[in-house]
This record gives sequence, C-alpha cells and structure tokens, in this order.
Amino acid sequence: MKIDYSHHVLLDKIPIEMIPIIDAKASIRCVPAGSFIHLEDERCDALELIVEGQVHVEPSDRFGKEKIITTYGKGDVVGLNILFSSESVYPMNIISDTQSWIYSLPKSMVIHLLETNNHFCHSFLRILSDNSTQLGRAVKDEFSKTLREKIIDYMDKNAKTDDTSIHFHTSKTNLAKLFGVARTSLSRELQKMRQEGLIEYDRNTIRFR
Repeated sequence: MKIDYSHHVLLDKIPIEMIPIIDAKASIRCVPAGSFIHLEDERCDALELIVEGQVHVEPSDRFGKEKIITTYGKGDVVGLNILFSSESVYPMNIISDTQSWIYSLPKSMVIHLLETNNHFCHSFLRILSDNSTQLGRAVKDEFSKTLREKIIDYMDKNAKTDDTSIHFHTSKTNLAKLFGVARTSLSRELQKMRQEGLIEYDRNTIRFR
C-alpha cells in the first residue's frame, strides 16, 4: 500500500520534490488484527501514521485488569508525544484492533522536516497540544462521568454528520475496556438505554433513536 500524503495533515503540504526523499527513508507495514504494534518499554524511534485501520493503547497489568486508554484511527499519529522525550520509550502497549497499515517516519526525517517545513512544524505542535488536552479530558472524564455519559460522548464523537449510526471497528469487549468497565456492565447499560428508547443497537452498530 502506498500512502497518499494529501490525506495526512502533517504531510499534505510537503513539496513534491521532497516526496521521493521521504519515501526512501520511510516504511509502511501491515499489522494483523489483534497483534501488538509496540510493547510497553519498547524504544520509540519513529513517528507513525495510521493509513488504514484502528489501534488502541493499553497498559500492561500483572493482575489481569484491562483498560484501554485511547484509540487511534485512520489519519491519526502515533508516537508524536514521546519521540523527543528524555526516555523515548512507549509507556504502554499499542495493539491493532483491525488489520492496520502503519507508515513509519524515522526520527531523523522528522527533525529535518521540523527544521525546514513550517507547515509540518506547526501541525506537529498543534497535534502535540491537542493530544495533551485530550489526555487531560480523558483523566477528568474517568473520575467524573457515568458510563451512560461516556457512551453518549463516544457516539457523539464518532457519528458522521449525515448518519447517527456508529459502526463498531472494535469489539464490545474493547469498548468496555475503553470505558473502564466490565463487558457485562456495558451490555447492561446498552440494554437499559434501548429499553428507555434512547438507542438501537446490534452486534455491529449502535445508533440514536
């Protein structure tokens, strides 16, 4: 698979003469569903763009408790927050929910683009700031929102403007881990919301009535 730079905010303003140079340094790989993309404490030496698919981030837990911290989908960037940190290691596991195509841009090329391309630099800093803001909101939501509020927020965030249906790109088990609850708790709350006439759902979709 070949990446279309025009679909990625970090690379959509790259001069055409730079593309062969970047392609020579970058790489793209296919990761099967359910596979680890990176393990906790693995060194981060590249910026990664999700060309297709969906992945999630979860910590290792020796007690067997599973919790998804966040998810990334097509067009999102992985590793941006830690590439230039003092340790530069992944603090958690990154796992592919679906078959995913991952484009890797080595650190040396990221540095070159930051120094020579204003659009790339500005987009990099904006995404970095957005990620920090989202992390703060996620921590706040974890302690302040009910499961129902988390479900509604998830639907609001992922529904397309012309369609109120959410098509699951991940299992309900992973969705439960994203909300920090047991799968049975999620199923119970979805059933209550359906009984109250708020939503309809099946194994593949969930939608507002």
